[in-house]
Amino acid sequence: MELIDDDYETMIVFPAAHPLVGNMEILEENDELVVIIGKITHKNFGNYEGKLSNAEKAERITENVINFLAEVFADRIEFFDGVMFNTCRKRKRRRRNYLYKILFGSKTYIWSGPV
Repeated sequence: MELIDDDYETMIVFPAAHPLVGNMEILEENDELVVIIGKITHKNFGNYEGKLSNAEKAERITENVINFLAEVFADRIEFFDGVMFNTCRKRKRRRRNYLYKILFGSKTYIWSGPV
C-alpha cells in the first residue's frame, strides 16, 4: 500500500494482485470516497443522511469502504469489464445469464485475476 498526499486529494494505492485487474486506488472526492479498480470500474461511497454529523458520516463511509475492501481482498467481489457498462457485485455461485453478459460483457475478474 502506498499513501500519496497532494494538493487535491489523498490517495491510497494498493498494488495489483494481477496485472489484468490493475491497482486499486482510494480517492477523496468532496464528501465521498471513490474506490477505483484498475481500468475496470469504480465504486462511490457517500453518506447523505441529514441527521448525522459530519464526523458520523465520515465514520460510516470509512466503515463501508473497509468492509468493501475486505470483500475485494477475499475475492468475494467480482468486476465486469463490459462494452456497455462496467460494474462490480458480490460473487454468486451461479453463472451469469446471456442478457447479463450482453450488458456487462463476458470478462469477469476478482482481485486475484480473471475468472
